[in-house]
Amino acid sequence: SEKDKAQALENTLYQLIKEYELLLNTISATGFSEEERKLIIANSYTSGSGQQIFLDKNVIIESDINPNESKQNIKDDNVKKYLRDFALFYSKSENPTVSFNKIEVVGKFSEELIQVNFESVFSGFHILKEKKYQASQRMVLVKLVPDLVNKWKPLIVAVGYNAKAYIYSENKNKEQVEDTIQSLEIIKYINKKKALELIIAANEEQALHVGISYSHFFSTNVFFSFQLKYGSGNNYRDYVYNSLYNSLSINYLFPVKFIKNLYLGLGTGGVIALDDINGRLSEGERAGYYPGSSNGLQFILRPELRLSDRFSININANQMYFFNAGDMIGRERFHLGIGGVYFL
Repeated sequence: SEKDKAQALENTLYQLIKEYELLLNTISATGFSEEERKLIIANSYTSGSGQQIFLDKNVIIESDINPNESKQNIKDDNVKKYLRDFALFYSKSENPTVSFNKIEVVGKFSEELIQVNFESVFSGFHILKEKKYQASQRMVLVKLVPDLVNKWKPLIVAVGYNAKAYIYSENKNKEQVEDTIQSLEIIKYINKKKALELIIAANEEQALHVGISYSHFFSTNVFFSFQLKYGSGNNYRDYVYNSLYNSLSINYLFPVKFIKNLYLGLGTGGVIALDDINGRLSEGERAGYYPGSSNGLQFILRPELRLSDRFSININANQMYFFNAGDMIGRERFHLGIGGVYFL
C-alpha cells in the first residue's frame, strides 16, 4: 500500500542519517591510521564503494566543526574537505561522541528530492578551541537515485543549518539561497522550474486587467514570463496603450531579483485594440494591433505567500517606464495586482 511505501521510505531515510552519524564517529575514533581515514572518507562519496552516502564529491556541507563560528560566518565546504577537517580537528575517542537525534522527514518535494531535519550533538571537543559544542538543528537534502538492485538509492546532496542551505542542482552547479528563513521555502524553485499564474490587476487610470502568464525560472533570482491580458476600463490618456475600453496585451518580461522581493526587468510587447476610443478618435487610436507599445523598464515588487509545494499567492506592484510608445516616451504607469501561481 501507499502507507507501507511511505513508511519504508521514512525508515530508509532514518537509516541514511544514522549512517552519516556512524561515518563521523568512525573517522573520529581511535585506532585508525590517517590513510584508513582517508579511504573511509573517499568511500562515502564514491559510487560503487559499498559505503556511499553522498551523491559525489561536489556535495556542499555548511561546516559546524568550529564551535566559535557563528551562523552568520558559516564556512561552506565540499564533502571531502569537511570530513577531512572533522577528522583532523575533532577529538578522538574510543566511544561514539556524535549523536543525531530527533530525525524527521520534513517532506517529499518531488519524486527525487526529500528534506530531512535532525538535531546534531557533539559531546567531543575541538582540539584547538576551548568552547564546548552546543546542540544544533541541521538539515539534509536527499536525492533518490536510480539503482539496479532496489530501484532507487537515497544519497545526500546537501547538509546545512535550517536557516540557510546550499542546493545541489541537476547541472552540478551549487546555488546559494540566502533570503529564506527555512530551507523548505527554496525547494519549489529547484524542481518547479515552470509556473502558470492567473493575474488580476489595475492601473492608476482605472483600467482593470485579467490575464494569465507562463513563467520559466532559470534560478531563484531570474525568470522569463509571457503574459496575455485582457483590459477594460475608462482611461484618460491619449495613447493607445491602456487608453482603450477593451484590449488584449501580449507582454514578455525578463525580471532579475536584486533585493528581496524586488525585481528589475525589461518588458516588451504589444496591444490589440478591440474598440476605438469613443469621442477621441485619431488614426493611432482605432481598433487594431500596436506592436512595441509596451517596451520599457519595470520595477516589480513581488511578495509571495507559499500555500503548498505547488501553489502560491503574490502581490504585484509594478512601476513601468516606457522606452518607445509615441507620446508615452519617458512617462510611467503604475500597476497593482494579485496573482495565483501554480507550479508545473
